Amino acid sequence: MVDLDAPSPTNHSNSQVRHFLGGNFRPSSAESVGSLQVRALGNSTPAVSEFKQPSPTSGLHRYVFLLYRQSPSFNGQTLVNASTPIQRFNITTFAEALDLGNPVGGTFMLVAAPDSV
Repeated sequence: MVDLDAPSPTNHSNSQVRHFLGGNFRPSSAESVGSLQVRALGNSTPAVSEFKQPSPTSGLHRYVFLLYRQSPSFNGQTLVNASTPIQRFNITTFAEALDLGNPVGGTFMLVAAPDSV
C-alpha cells in the first residue's frame, strides 16, 4: 500500500510513502456472505513494513493497494526492512528488483485531510 500524494496532492516530493508491505499471503477457505462466496487473504509471517494508518495533512490523497505473485527472492530480500524509510519508496523499482512482474490485482481509496472536507 502506498500514498501517491505525499506530502500533498500538489507536492509529491515524499511520494511514494509505503504504508504496508507484506508477503506469504494465501487465500482462506471460501465463506458465504449473502449470495457471494468470499475469500480473504491471510498470512502467518510478520509484515516487512507494518500497516501505517493513512493520515494526510492536506488535500485528498490516493492510496493504492497492489497484489503481486510472490517471487522466490521475496523472503530473502534486503531492500526493505522495518527500519527502512517509508518515504520515497518506489513500488515499481522494488517489484523489478525482485522480479515480481506486473501486479495481478489492485485497488485504491481516497482519503481526505481533516481540513479539506
